[in-house]
Amino acid sequence: MPLKDVYVDGSLVGEIGDRVVQDRERLSQNGFVLCYVPVDRQRRLAGEVRLISQGFMPMDASTRLMEKAKRTLRRTLKKDGCRQQESICKTLQDFFYRQTRSRPVILPHVVRV
Repeated sequence: MPLKDVYVDGSLVGEIGDRVVQDRERLSQNGFVLCYVPVDRQRRLAGEVRLISQGFMPMDASTRLMEKAKRTLRRTLKKDGCRQQESICKTLQDFFYRQTRSRPVILPHVVRV
């Protein structure tokens, strides 16, 4: 008889899949970085990028790393524009991996101002 895993999540039984489980494992191991990017009507950077991390590195211990990440992201956004959130994710994922050998989940939030 073929068997497969059935996930239980609160009142949900079998409704979450492998992707959700993988995301949760990654969050538990690497944390996440929330990225706020203010843009104008032409989708150009219109203010200061903000990075907030949880479960990745303590904010007070990672001030220099986060400032360096912001500079790297600003350079990318000025060069490529703020057209795709994937570009924000890739830039920060690559940066954090090079610096820490860790891959936090990147949650970009582009805000039109």
